[in-house]
Amino acid sequence: MAVLTTTTGSSTAKLPIIDFSKLEGFKNSDDVIIVEESIVEKQRLFQALKDIGFVYLKNHGIDDSAVQTLFAHATQFFSQPVSEKEKVKTGESKFFHSWFSPERTSGSAKFSDQKEAFDVGDDNNLTRPTQWPADWPEFRTNMNAFFEKCHEIHLGLLSTLAEVVGLPPNYFLPYVQDKDHFFRVLHYPETAIDTFKSQVRAGVHTDYGTLTLLFNDNNGGLQVRGKDGRFLDVPPIPGSAIINGIIYHLCIPGQEINFIIFETD
Repeated sequence: MAVLTTTTGSSTAKLPIIDFSKLEGFKNSDDVIIVEESIVEKQRLFQALKDIGFVYLKNHGIDDSAVQTLFAHATQFFSQPVSEKEKVKTGESKFFHSWFSPERTSGSAKFSDQKEAFDVGDDNNLTRPTQWPADWPEFRTNMNAFFEKCHEIHLGLLSTLAEVVGLPPNYFLPYVQDKDHFFRVLHYPETAIDTFKSQVRAGVHTDYGTLTLLFNDNNGGLQVRGKDGRFLDVPPIPGSAIINGIIYHLCIPGQEINFIIFETD
């Protein structure tokens, strides 16, 4: 169960830390697979998602340097003038994935969340294309590599959960093999608390689909809602992602924040 601890002005959700490297068979220092530890870790994952809904995931196989590269790309992309970002703006009659302006989801500059995003889908799916920035091949290459790696993690997690409940490990895979997922780089510009009188950084919400993998920068700002209805801080742990079935996040004022979110179908 999550443990609540009081910090300065807020509470922190003490989420379980799951070791992804143990889920498919843990190897000790002698390179011997320890089945018992793998079984325990699988059950911990299942129980945590069932009872709490959120876990940290370490040893997931994505190098921290790759995550930091994406955050660097995000900083460079979002710092461009709006006129440049609009060249790759998503829309119903244009491209399914690409830049989301703050007004994109609400249709109103007055009531929109204080965030912008760049969405990436399966680059091989030409029916739901991503519009990429011109003359920036590294952006596309690194984003696509991250998408594929998150897809692999997703498959591993679903196989584990199927096995724990007595299903064949590949039971859920036909439902997600089309890669109808996306990952989203989110940018929350620096803001002041007075702006909350009319707008929020990110409205309270639940994610959809099967699982969400979330990577946040070192600024924090992520919160989840506990069973008692209180919002709890989820501070970043270097090298760990956050996995959830249901997540709410708000962002603290006074600083710029970035998230990378991979949501599955």
